[in-house]
Amino acid sequence: MSNGVISNRYALAMMNLAAKEKNGEKSIEEFGQGLDVIAEVFSKSETTRKFIGDPKVSRSQKETLIGEFVTSAKIPDLVSTAMKFLASKGRLVLLDEIRHQYHMLADDKLGRAKAEVTVASPIPPKQEEEIRKEYERLSGKKLTLNIRVDPQILGGAITRIGSTVRVSSLQNHLLQIKASIIKGKVEEK
Repeated sequence: MSNGVISNRYALAMMNLAAKEKNGEKSIEEFGQGLDVIAEVFSKSETTRKFIGDPKVSRSQKETLIGEFVTSAKIPDLVSTAMKFLASKGRLVLLDEIRHQYHMLADDKLGRAKAEVTVASPIPPKQEEEIRKEYERLSGKKLTLNIRVDPQILGGAITRIGSTVRVSSLQNHLLQIKASIIKGKVEEK
């Protein structure tokens, strides 16, 4: 089984556990924040990553390290339990991928999405807000925009929300016109 499939299964299980908590949406958020704190520590400490990834280190030693860390970091009990479980299964090396999958599932469950918008030149905040509102209306989700400037698109915008891409760039329109002209010339022969 691939690491992506395994990570997704753990993330889904964690999402289900967090959603069943009495605080519901708040628990989902807190769980995600706890995963972020732990993943950040792992990413910043090469020693910790090596320790966690070392097959010579016993699972109980890894669980002890996680237990000490989550206690000092004041991570929610549910996250602490999940981290100890991952340690017992030898899956802490997948933490970053699990965390990424968890956040994608949380966004979906909570009706949120990230929109990557590429424009030809910087846009004012008012226009950015108009874009966000329009795409929220179209997608039915609360969006977080990431605006990127790429002068090569000439004008308009390219928007990606999840796997959906909407291209309304001047560059794309010119390419479509070029293709139709070429197609027209080919059909004349």
